[in-house]
Amino acid sequence: MSGGWAPVPSWVMGHPAESHGIAVFFHGGTGRARPRPAVTDPAYLRMVPFALACRARSRGQIAGILVSHPGGGWMGRMPVLARELDSLARQLVPIVGDKPLCIVGHSSGGHAALVAAARWEDTFRVAGVAALAPYVPDGRTYAGHAPVLLGHGTRDRVTSFAASRALAQRLAADGRDVTFESVDDGHAMLRRAGTWHRFVADFALRGLVPR
Repeated sequence: MSGGWAPVPSWVMGHPAESHGIAVFFHGGTGRARPRPAVTDPAYLRMVPFALACRARSRGQIAGILVSHPGGGWMGRMPVLARELDSLARQLVPIVGDKPLCIVGHSSGGHAALVAAARWEDTFRVAGVAALAPYVPDGRTYAGHAPVLLGHGTRDRVTSFAASRALAQRLAADGRDVTFESVDDGHAMLRRAGTWHRFVADFALRGLVPR
């Protein structure tokens, strides 16, 4: 069970009740780590600038929620992942309420985000899901109806660029609203960090802030 430790919303940026929408961020990881504070986890900290970019791009109209997975990532099998996402949803309901929600995840968190976007449709107003360098374990086409953003670095040696591109093609063939972003970067998204932050913030803005 990813080390047996459940994910929790650990950092709320802004004031969700006063926002136009909320973006929630899932970090990556292998699920094999010992429990540690989020502030010492590089995978968790990598999501912070994405949340800040969404806040800045929306001029504070998007609140951000960073989720910490103390077990080191979302690598449990589907029944475990489902239980983790259901537990997280119960914790998020009092924070999110009826605000539109954009789910953003990296690596194993990208996979979790795609699953959550479908699983949470009856609980939240899911306005979009962004999966960055996602772990795509089984070639599935994820259910759900929200717009999808898939981003992957061409230099990634941890998760498969080809699998993400194939997923985008399958989703498009199913009639889904899907965007695929190819970036000259590796798995950590550091070489072109500003590019990643910008297109994720723009995607969240389109879904969460009315024009």
